[in-house]
Amino acid sequence: MTEQEAQKIFDEYLREMNVILPEAKMKIQSWHSVNDNVGGLNLDFMTQQNSFDNTLFQTKIENQYIHYTSVDSLFGILNEEAIRCYPTKNMNDPMEVVSILQKLKLPVSLEMKEKIRRSLFVFSMCKYGSDNLDDFNMWRLYGKEGYGVGIVFEVENENRDWSSTIIGDVQYGNNAEMEKLFKETIDLSLKYAKLNLNKDEFPVILNLLMALHKNSIWSFEKEARCVTYFDFDPMYGDLNSIYDYNIDKRNIGYVIDTEDMLSVYYKLDLSTKFNRQLLNRPEEEHELTKNTRLRLKIVKIVCGYKLSPAFKVSLARYLNRYRQLKNMDYQIEVVRSNLEQYFS
Repeated sequence: MTEQEAQKIFDEYLREMNVILPEAKMKIQSWHSVNDNVGGLNLDFMTQQNSFDNTLFQTKIENQYIHYTSVDSLFGILNEEAIRCYPTKNMNDPMEVVSILQKLKLPVSLEMKEKIRRSLFVFSMCKYGSDNLDDFNMWRLYGKEGYGVGIVFEVENENRDWSSTIIGDVQYGNNAEMEKLFKETIDLSLKYAKLNLNKDEFPVILNLLMALHKNSIWSFEKEARCVTYFDFDPMYGDLNSIYDYNIDKRNIGYVIDTEDMLSVYYKLDLSTKFNRQLLNRPEEEHELTKNTRLRLKIVKIVCGYKLSPAFKVSLARYLNRYRQLKNMDYQIEVVRSNLEQYFS
């Protein structure tokens, strides 16, 4: 196959895929050619927030999101100025990723399932606002039964074209439109894989969608997720394929998981840290860099309904000092849970 023929097939693939995913963009990861004969062409989707626009998975980005956690984890996030995205294989739902594969009866090996589960990284949140205040069930499950905190984040990006890490609303249970989207995308990928265009039969963009699906028994969580994907080999502790320049290897940490296996997590820098780092880059790069990275900032801490009023005072005092240390141009608000009226 000549380079001209390969380019023609790539254009056809992109045209057919854009019928299914109208806003998805693709890139050529590698192109091997000798004397105008293409020996291999590896394609993949660009991981962008707006890739799923005009599909079932299009997500309206909310002004604010809340993450329920312990007081210790709050201080871990403040000290690192980053949130940690963990692999789906470490989530509380043992059927993460697996359930949608089983439902669609996809020809995916156990090895591939485990690869996807260890390479998808998520950070869980819920919508937060006047219609979605802190939730009793979420406090009980993730907020240490009222002795924890709710961290309220705000998306700082003005546009929705950032890449690497996406925000999406989790879809629950069976959905015919979702199943159709999966099947059509996979069938098309398999079609072109046979033409030696794609070494991986499972596009990364579908891996991301798998992280946005859970069984219906979890629907009470009303979860939204930050999701990113990169391949990690636990046998050697290697980061095999990080093609996206926005995924910084310095933001990857190692842990031993509950199965006593080497695992990793991905740290997404908060906007306070990101904006300081931006000052070290040439000024002409500032706007481009700001637009291509998801930037979250903490705007409020909701104190659990079982924490004392003294805790709120101490935390507010600390955050005032924290603002000065980090040269922040705003103050993080500290409030009590609206549920405290039922426990006082």
